[in-house]
Amino acid sequence: MRAASSASDVNGFCTWLPLSLGLMRAEVTEPQPGSRVMVARLLDLLFIRALRFWAASGRQADPG
Repeated sequence: MRAASSASDVNGFCTWLPLSLGLMRAEVTEPQPGSRVMVARLLDLLFIRALRFWAASGRQADPG
């Protein structure tokens, strides 16, 4: 498994995000059998990408 590089990951994220949001919009506005599962999986993917992006940034959260 490759480690995310900041430049390529940002570019990949920028092209991947609009596609994901478009798919999600289609599933929500025109539901079909399996739409709930599709939306759930797309949200999972978006969450994982956000975690990878945060991890690659090297920033640590300040404890509250």
